[in-house]
Amino acid sequence: MDEIKISSFAVPSLEQLIFGFLGEAIESHDVLAKVFDNNFTKNYNQRLLAELLETSEVPSDEHLHILLYGGVGSGKTWAALQHTLDIMLKFSGVRALAVRRTSSDLDQSIYRETLEFLQAYGVPYKKNDKDHMVKLPNSSFIYMRSDKSLVQHDKAKSDALGSQQFSIAILEEADSISEELAKTIPGRLRQKIPGFRKVILYICNPPGRNHWLYRKFFKEHDPFDPKSHYRAIQMDMEGNQEHLDPGYVRSVTRDYADDPAMYARLRKGNFAPDTKGDPIYQKYFNREVHVSKVPLEWNPKYPIIRLWDFGFRGMPCIYMQDDLDRRQIRFLKVNYKERIMFDTFCDTIIQETWNFYPGCINRDYVDPAGRQQTATGLTYHDIMRKKGLNPQYFIHQVAYGINLVAAQLTLMSYRENEDLKETFVKPAILIDPSCDMIIECLETGYCNKKDAPKDVIDPVKDGFYDHVADAIRYGMVMIRRSGQKTVTPSPERSYYEAIHQQGVPGPARKSRQSHRYGRSRMRET
Repeated sequence: MDEIKISSFAVPSLEQLIFGFLGEAIESHDVLAKVFDNNFTKNYNQRLLAELLETSEVPSDEHLHILLYGGVGSGKTWAALQHTLDIMLKFSGVRALAVRRTSSDLDQSIYRETLEFLQAYGVPYKKNDKDHMVKLPNSSFIYMRSDKSLVQHDKAKSDALGSQQFSIAILEEADSISEELAKTIPGRLRQKIPGFRKVILYICNPPGRNHWLYRKFFKEHDPFDPKSHYRAIQMDMEGNQEHLDPGYVRSVTRDYADDPAMYARLRKGNFAPDTKGDPIYQKYFNREVHVSKVPLEWNPKYPIIRLWDFGFRGMPCIYMQDDLDRRQIRFLKVNYKERIMFDTFCDTIIQETWNFYPGCINRDYVDPAGRQQTATGLTYHDIMRKKGLNPQYFIHQVAYGINLVAAQLTLMSYRENEDLKETFVKPAILIDPSCDMIIECLETGYCNKKDAPKDVIDPVKDGFYDHVADAIRYGMVMIRRSGQKTVTPSPERSYYEAIHQQGVPGPARKSRQSHRYGRSRMRET
């Protein structure tokens, strides 16, 4: 029971008592509401979040999904906590939900950081360590749970949250959280407290482009459009430098310099492969050598070669040229689709080819497994032929194709310039700078299994980079395998005419012959 001090021996009336309590409560609430306004200095990254919320053109009563991604030490979690606790202090009864992958993750991260945050700014609170809950004097609270406790993996959505309603949700280390849970959260942001926008904050070091976060924010939506419900803010160390020791920045920069994927993800805060094994092509590929500094132009004298790998979960088509004038294999463009019917994908590629390379001759090198019948009763090759395409393939062992790709990556030609006193290096493979998937695949994305026996090539089937690597391999065995003819067109005839006049496989040609790397088969219709 509260005690009341009486002065001048006068007993206050009930009305005076009520207004006295209200005045103290209002004064206390006003002090709490201004904790961060008066004491917290936002760094550059945290100001970006405030600016995004202020300039959003989405109706204020609709919630936003905001991805805070970047390297280590960029202040992502503190940006999310500052915004969440600020709303909880300014509005009574706000419920916030924070999620990590496991309960032990909560103890060592966002739960501890929330307590430290409140202690640092003198905010009174009550905590429940068992339930990972923190409650403020105005009845606002943040409720923390693990992904594993909320999602039943035999169901399409989570039922563990019951009928609870929230105003804000934080998914820390969102790249390790299941997409099932992420789909459940929006339905819980229905708490009726007016005056502020409801948000779901996703915090992570950026994963690879095959992750559901990248698909959701960068493929299905435009994260930089003020009208979009899915927004993204990239945060790096430079945006939090006032809170970092310069020695820490130098150390992290040095320690990650030898690992391109780790450097890209944890130092620069870019989306890059989360390496699942030992990168197969890393020691042969050099970004500075194999990636063009400017967009590559196609050469109308030579066919556009399209490399196909099949699969509903992931399907690439890579545009390539074997440019004999430049003595280079040049990768021009990649189209990668997920969860698309192959018939539709073919139509997309046909139209895209016409748009980008009008009047070109096409050659299609494909996955040999596409000759197997699908549930439709047709093979992938049958579908291509029905659309006027001409799938060709060569049956080979995976290791053979990988060795061919590696060999081409190591081939260089050197040219001396006596006037400039410089040596120019021209690689046998050159990649357009827009082909991010190919670059990441060759640099770190395509990996050998860590437990594979020594000298055994057993690639990881990650459902993303392996599709890209396979498509490249199908093309390489068609143009660079042992015994393959190289035809240089004369000015009087086209490449296509030269190829067919020299008997490199023509219509209805089929060969069956033994081969040291397996039975070979060439088919055209």
